[in-house]
Amino acid sequence: MTTLRFDGRVAVITGAGNGLGRGYALELASRGAKVVVNDLGSAISGDGRDEEVACGVVNEIVAAGGEALAHFGDVGSAEDMEAMIELAVSTWGRVDILVTNAGIMGGSVFSPPEMWDKSLRVNLHGVVNPLRAAWPHFTAQNYGRVVNTSSSSMMGTPHSVPYAAAKAGVVGLTKVLANSYGEYDIKFNALMPTAWSRMTGRNPEGIYRDWLHKHFPVERVSPFVALLCHESFELSGEVFTVGGGRAARVLFELTDGWWEENPTAESFAEHLDVIMSGNNPIFATSGQGDLARYADWLNDPAEFSKEAIELARAGREVQP
Repeated sequence: MTTLRFDGRVAVITGAGNGLGRGYALELASRGAKVVVNDLGSAISGDGRDEEVACGVVNEIVAAGGEALAHFGDVGSAEDMEAMIELAVSTWGRVDILVTNAGIMGGSVFSPPEMWDKSLRVNLHGVVNPLRAAWPHFTAQNYGRVVNTSSSSMMGTPHSVPYAAAKAGVVGLTKVLANSYGEYDIKFNALMPTAWSRMTGRNPEGIYRDWLHKHFPVERVSPFVALLCHESFELSGEVFTVGGGRAARVLFELTDGWWEENPTAESFAEHLDVIMSGNNPIFATSGQGDLARYADWLNDPAEFSKEAIELARAGREVQP
């Protein structure tokens, strides 16, 4: 089996001072990557600042014979993220890998607007800002590997509304980017990690915390992130859940459902069992992918051109 190396590659990782981000930085550095370790050193609420957090990871990498630099910028600031990417490029001449890992917790559905703004600023804008800064370099060299951190909380984890909403946005962002820029050798994928960290350690259930601590170390997530970051990894627009040594693809499926030309609320109610059934699912890979179903039902090429049908079908993957 060929060892996946990153010699000559430059990686930028946000939120790399603790937990998962630290694990990613150490993993990539151990495989030859030069790493920018970004971290404000704040609490998981986003409050406070401690530059020693990022410096500590840099010292670990350098002590092991690697190359790394610390950056203390705020991912919610476009200017700070431009400076972060410029640090990588001015020092090592390029940037090849971006892992957007920084995140904060806090708030509920009825939290005041400023709490929502704070969460979206870090958890969603904190993905867009470094991507925007790295994008000219990725396109100029026709190469890049991007791993955006989402969360399974977007599936409906109770009492995590601002965080989960932002993380759902990360999935949508990742998929749109992958479908929009396929002409480049730039791959975008999203990760839903499960690991013992400062965030999961806040869970009030002691048994659950102990189980995570025992079976879900960061070191069982980092290897898959290394795979996603490698030049040999060709998939793009995918979402993966990773933790405890397991990696799995996350799918968003659309079933056949019920169709009629002139529906009413009553007819939909009458066929709700069909709408809710799992018949003939497909994987939704784009906003247009499901339109091919309508083309089949309508069977009217005058209204839905052959080219549009083919485009829609190309945007979906039929489940075997």
